[in-house]
Amino acid sequence: IAVWVAGPGTTGDVFADPSQIKSAHFNGVTKTWEAPTRLDTQTGPADTPDVAIDADGDAIVAWTQLEDGVGTYQRIYVDRYVDGSFQTVEEIATQGDGQAQYPQVALNDAGQIVVVWEELNETDDVWMPLVSRYTGTWSAPLDLRPQDSQDGYHWGREPDVAIDDTGDITVVFTDDELSVDVSVLTTVYDQTGGTWSTSVPAESVSAPVTNPKIVVDRNGVATLVFQAAEFVTAQDQIDGNGFEGELKNFADVYAARRSAAGVWSTQVRLANLVASAGRAEPEVRADEQGNAFAFWIAPGKVWTSRFAIVSGLWVGPESLAEDDAVGVSSPDLAVSASGNAFGSWVQQDAGKLHLFVGRYD
Repeated sequence: IAVWVAGPGTTGDVFADPSQIKSAHFNGVTKTWEAPTRLDTQTGPADTPDVAIDADGDAIVAWTQLEDGVGTYQRIYVDRYVDGSFQTVEEIATQGDGQAQYPQVALNDAGQIVVVWEELNETDDVWMPLVSRYTGTWSAPLDLRPQDSQDGYHWGREPDVAIDDTGDITVVFTDDELSVDVSVLTTVYDQTGGTWSTSVPAESVSAPVTNPKIVVDRNGVATLVFQAAEFVTAQDQIDGNGFEGELKNFADVYAARRSAAGVWSTQVRLANLVASAGRAEPEVRADEQGNAFAFWIAPGKVWTSRFAIVSGLWVGPESLAEDDAVGVSSPDLAVSASGNAFGSWVQQDAGKLHLFVGRYD
């Protein structure tokens, strides 16, 4: 299943000619792509779709769209792909009239589905990481910030989610409550007990972090990747590059692993991109053997690194794009059960944007 944003049109009026969510299904029997279809049913602009697919070919798609086309508030919508066809579009209940955005979805082979997103609580003017589970119906959204800090004085943003074969769910998000620096917190839903654990730190980097992404493999081991900032050092100051202690940029990509017993390892730095300010947009996937793949971008570069389950070490990073590639953006990653990996990104070439793909096998 492929999903994308189509439009907006050429009129310049985002309500009269709004962006839409389109989808196409690849038929594994005929080896052909079926005709694209429109998923969204509202009249307002739609954006930021996410998709997940299980071993049987069923899928879940989520996106954001302005309510009724002229509303002030952005809502979360989903559509399930079951037995070869999409079902009815559903709106996920939100906690109020705040702005909801950036949904992320996951499902397992048992048909259990989960969606997370960030939403602005307009009463306190803070962002909340929310989650809803599907088990025949969608559960009421739950705020995943630590209970003792749900006081309207901090933000929880950028949630990502993974679900394992038993139905246990792992969510990560950035949170600025526990320290001066923004941290990655994680919480786990226990399917057997039906309860969420207290959110706890998943890393200990002494710097603000962003872009956390999570995957859980067949063995129940989780791999987290994220990006961390770097501060100006004394030597940087001597060289005339800012003031000591000043935030430099989001420069480093890190990874951390959580054992099946729930213990987090100390994070490992995969790359220092100090000369490349900007968002690395890291992605992470795992195969059935427990090997994990990280994939991210930097200006003019596309990077990948692999965690080898045999050695217990990260291999790489390795650059995929040509040196000084122009307009690198939108990285995505897929990994098969047997360990074949496919990384894609958008890159400018001859004045046009093209889709590039790298393969590991």
